[in-house]
Amino acid sequence: MLYLGRPLRFLRMFLRPQSSWISRGFIFVTLFLILGCVYIVLSMQTKPPFTLLVITDIFAFLVIIYGGFAMCCINGIPLWNTALLPILYVVAGIWGGAELTMGVILTSGGITELGHSVEEITRLLLVVFAFIVVVYFIGVRYSSITGNVSVREIVLGRWKPLFWIGVILIGIMMPLGVVVSSYTMAIERIPIVLLWLSIFAGLLGDLILRYLILKNGFYNPLIPSSQVA
Repeated sequence: MLYLGRPLRFLRMFLRPQSSWISRGFIFVTLFLILGCVYIVLSMQTKPPFTLLVITDIFAFLVIIYGGFAMCCINGIPLWNTALLPILYVVAGIWGGAELTMGVILTSGGITELGHSVEEITRLLLVVFAFIVVVYFIGVRYSSITGNVSVREIVLGRWKPLFWIGVILIGIMMPLGVVVSSYTMAIERIPIVLLWLSIFAGLLGDLILRYLILKNGFYNPLIPSSQVA
């Protein structure tokens, strides 16, 4: 609300769902917050309807994907204008949710059968996430000159320390190290502190990657640089 230029007119954001992903996203977030709050209140008194849980989960998923679609519709920014961006956001969002679920399970008192299932999902999503990141940057790199500049700024330019340390080392390699350890020993034998560090590292790496993508979304020049006097 504070970011909006005219916050008192925010209700107009609801009015263009047929043509605007910003409008759709505002609706998704609002309905998710309302339904989520209703579910929490009901769960304190009785068992909430299963239908309410399903509908809330649907809007939670829509909240995850809308940001990627809102960005990929901007044709003038090659780093955003790719079909891989919504996929990347979906995988990253579900991976983050799986990690938080694992954290809740650890807090509730050890690894259960559900914890082992979530662990398997987290392993798979980590590998898929790392693969999509590589394919995403390679695709943007060869899409246009501006896309090449964006990727170079992130990977080799001024933002490379944040990318290689924050995304690759902390966000991918640290959780991957825990995944490899879980193949050599039971997850119950891995220190809880190490599991929590892995969860935090994965979430931090995802946030840093999103920041870098937002920060380095350069517009295609309207006039080629060779024709500028």
